[in-house]
Amino acid sequence: MALISCPECKGKVADSAISCPHCGYVINGNRVVSRTTKPTPTQVGLNTKSLSCVHCGAPLSASDIMSSGWAHCNNCGADVHLEGNNTTFSDGIVEKVFPFATSKDDFHRICMERLMEVGAEDIFSKITNIQVTQHYVWVRAFGVGNDQEFYPMDSFGEQMFKRFNDGNAIMSYEMFDSLFPRESMVSFCSDVVRGKALHAKEMSSSECRYNYMSDPNTNGMNPTDFYYCLPFFEESYEYNGNVYHFYGDGGEAHRFLLWDSIAENSHITQDGPRYTTAYPLMYTFIALAIIAAVIFVITVVISIFASNGFWLGIVYLVLIGIVLSIVGSIIAAIIGVAGAAIAAIFALIDLPIQKSINAKRRKKYRTEYERIQQRKQEEARTNIGLELDYTVPEYPIP
Repeated sequence: MALISCPECKGKVADSAISCPHCGYVINGNRVVSRTTKPTPTQVGLNTKSLSCVHCGAPLSASDIMSSGWAHCNNCGADVHLEGNNTTFSDGIVEKVFPFATSKDDFHRICMERLMEVGAEDIFSKITNIQVTQHYVWVRAFGVGNDQEFYPMDSFGEQMFKRFNDGNAIMSYEMFDSLFPRESMVSFCSDVVRGKALHAKEMSSSECRYNYMSDPNTNGMNPTDFYYCLPFFEESYEYNGNVYHFYGDGGEAHRFLLWDSIAENSHITQDGPRYTTAYPLMYTFIALAIIAAVIFVITVVISIFASNGFWLGIVYLVLIGIVLSIVGSIIAAIIGVAGAAIAAIFALIDLPIQKSINAKRRKKYRTEYERIQQRKQEEARTNIGLELDYTVPEYPIP
C-alpha cells in the first residue's frame, strides 16, 4: 500500500482510501479524482465561465456562490475546492469574508443566560430542540469612498440587516466598518466557511437596486466589484409548541443579541414590587380636617335655625355669607398657610413610613425573585446541562 498526497489538505493518504481521513476529500476508488477535467486557473484570476464541478462535471457559475477558494455545486450538492487562493476572478470580482469571532457554544451560553434573566419560570423545563446555526451572508458594496453603501444579496441577509439596522436593509459605510472592519477580513477560502450555512447570492446588482433603492439613479451608487461574506448566529428552540429565535452578530456575539417572540416573562419578573408613594399621616390629617369643617358648618347652621326660626335663620345665613365673602380670602389664606405647614410636617413624618413599606415590598419581591432564579438554575443544569449563574439586581428592583 502506497501513500499519496491529498490534493485538498496535502496530508498523507493511503492510495486505497475512499476519502481523506484529515479533511474528508473524496477519493474515487483507488485514485485521486483528477482536477484536470477543468481548466487550470490563470495567474490573474479564475475564469468562472470555464470552471466545472470535479464530482459531476456540471458548470460552476460566479452568479451563485462561486468563490475563488470554494464553491458549492447546485447540481450534485458537493463542496468543490478551487485551486489557487487568489481572491480575484478574471471578471474583476473580489470576495472577502469576516471570520466568526466566537463559537457556537459561546453564543448558545449567551442566549441561555438571557433566558435565565428574562425567560418564563418554566423555560428550562419546557424548552426543546435547541439548534445553533452559523450563517454566512453575501453583501455587495455600492458607491465609492466614504459614501459607500452595503446591500445584502439574499433574503436572510436582508432580514439580518433590518434587525440590526432599525428596519433598514441598507447599511451605511460608517456602520458597516464599525460592525465588520474590513482590515479584519480574509480572502474567501474553504477553511473559513466550511461547516457554516453559506447563503447563495440570490440578487444581482440590478435586483439590489430595484429592491432597496427608491431611485436607482440617485447618489451615484453604482455596484462595485467587491463582495463581502458576513457572519451571523441563529439559535432556535421550541417552547410551549412555538418556535423562537435568537440572532447574534458573529463578529462579536456580545455586541448584538436579538430575538423574536421571546417567551413571556413570569408575572413576578414582569411586574416587580408595587412601590407606594402614599403619605398616610398627611392624607389622614387632611381627611379629618375636612370632616371637622363639615361638622362645624352643619352645627352652626342648625344652631342658627334652632335659635332664630326658619326665616330669621335665612336672613342670618345671608348676612354671614356677605361678611365671609369680604373677609373670606384672608381667612382662606390663613387656613391655607396653616394647612400647608401642617401637611408638610406630616409629609416629613410620612417619608420614613413610606420607605419602610417599600423596603418590605422589595424584600418580599427579592425573595420571590431569588426563588424563581434558583429554580431556573436547577432546571438549566438538569435539562440543558448548563450552569447559569444570575445575581438578583440591587436596589431598585426592577
